[in-house]
Amino acid sequence: MFKKLAKSLLIMVLIFTAVLPVMGVSAHAEETNADDFSTLPAAEHRSENWLIDSSNPQFFEGDAARLVRTSTETGYAIYPLTGVQSFTLQAYYFSGSTAVIKFYGSPDADIWTELPAINDSPTATGSGWYGTVYTPSGALPDGVNYLKIEVSGDLDTWLMQLGHLTLSNVSLAPQTIVDELDDIAQLYAHSTNWSLDTSNPAFFGGDHSRAVRTADSAESLVYHLHNLQHFTTRMHSFAGSSGTIKFYGSADASTWTELSAVHEPPQATGDAAWTGMNYSPAL
Repeated sequence: MFKKLAKSLLIMVLIFTAVLPVMGVSAHAEETNADDFSTLPAAEHRSENWLIDSSNPQFFEGDAARLVRTSTETGYAIYPLTGVQSFTLQAYYFSGSTAVIKFYGSPDADIWTELPAINDSPTATGSGWYGTVYTPSGALPDGVNYLKIEVSGDLDTWLMQLGHLTLSNVSLAPQTIVDELDDIAQLYAHSTNWSLDTSNPAFFGGDHSRAVRTADSAESLVYHLHNLQHFTTRMHSFAGSSGTIKFYGSADASTWTELSAVHEPPQATGDAAWTGMNYSPAL
């Protein structure tokens, strides 16, 4: 089943028996920047009031290196990654801590914008300590190339400790690709024999641009989205067409697995010879 496959790429192969330019890859490979706080961040990327605490790892789920402030003055640390789309920060706090953690994003490490974040339900980790994970509360804005963590306030320095941080250029928030096929901007890749047809939109329920093959050979369109969960594809078919469409999923754009799909009953779209139908994953 499609949800179990959780593929990151979707390929549509059309094998019916009517030219897009050569294009580059539009999606990106996943990149991360992780810090387990076993050493201090570079001096130019942090405030001076930090140290590494390795004491009592049994109270921190075995974490033997945490980032801790040396004063209750606001402390910060900056991490670079081109196109940050998500982050996770493991933090530990002692009962009664009043520290506040905030996150900021910047394209240039100069102008900063606060990034709203949420944390999950705290889990007791021993002797009055609790662990919690911070993540973005929604999709991050474009152009975030630096993430700044800021810790402020508290009754004492040791009451809030940072366990580990991961930045990624892949979003944790739900993402959707909507492609009207009026250009090729949304495609990851495609085979050669395609053109975009803008004629007679009244025959296609007002659809003003459709991808049409220019040869009788099997042709494909490929879309890229990390952790793909669902798809809906609108197809138009002329009376008597014997063509078929198949869907495949892949984690790496190399090895493909066919994904079972179903379609709704054909619907009239404005011309007696044409019908339209939506394809989606079979449940």
